[in-house]
Amino acid sequence: MKPEDTLPAGVDAAMRYLLSVFSGAGLATPALDARLLTLAAAQISHEAMIRDPGCELSPAQLGLLQGFARRRLAHEPVSRILGIREFRGHDFEITPHVLDPRADSETLIDAVLEYVPMDASCSILDLGTGSGCLLTSLLRLMPKARGVGVDISPDALVCARGNAVRHEVAQRAYFVCADWYGALGEPFDLVIANPPYISHADMAGLAPDVADYDPALALNGGADGLAAYRAILKDITGILKAGGWLFMEIGAGQETGLKPMMSEAGLARIHSFRDLAGHIRVLGGKLPKN
Repeated sequence: MKPEDTLPAGVDAAMRYLLSVFSGAGLATPALDARLLTLAAAQISHEAMIRDPGCELSPAQLGLLQGFARRRLAHEPVSRILGIREFRGHDFEITPHVLDPRADSETLIDAVLEYVPMDASCSILDLGTGSGCLLTSLLRLMPKARGVGVDISPDALVCARGNAVRHEVAQRAYFVCADWYGALGEPFDLVIANPPYISHADMAGLAPDVADYDPALALNGGADGLAAYRAILKDITGILKAGGWLFMEIGAGQETGLKPMMSEAGLARIHSFRDLAGHIRVLGGKLPKN
């Protein structure tokens, strides 16, 4: 899109124009991107556009949409442009200080619910909480649970707290600025984590929409991508109650190295969970009761 290009004023026409531009640029999801950005600029729902396809954008809205389009053509993700990411059917605010949640991470929620009853009165620890999407989603689904989200980034915790308020679970969610465990006191019934798991070598090959917009702190997992898992597993018996579960999101192929590490840390009943693409995405293990 050139600076002198003028978008059509009609919402439907503008959407179709952007679809053509985005398709020509080789974007992966041109139709979805065009729809989300156009509706956001017009401040209307998809249903409203269907009811009135001839509605028009104001000059200010057209200028906003043109800016959105240029940012998308520069490979900025739509979620970053809008500051919102849908996760398990609900909108979460995201900021430059947190990882952009992926649909693959929903596998962790499904894994937890397979082994922990939704009506359990349990304590949850979310290590590296970021936007808080995992902890907040579980608290929404588990009304008797309470949780603590830990992150080394104070700015990330501001985002996580905001999402807990947004989804009306703030009274059961607490947030702590610490490097993994910190001083958390009593052990938890359930520990979850989506730690950084990309190796130093692989960081250089990340796509621009990841490398340029997700914080490196949330991506870089050290020389082999497993540094964060070692830190988590090192003291897991002190932070997880006997009979409690640990669930961690992992990268491609990392289960081979991590399963023995989990066993050595004292965990049993280690399970793998696959995402919708069929890839192993989450590992879970239970700390046996004495």
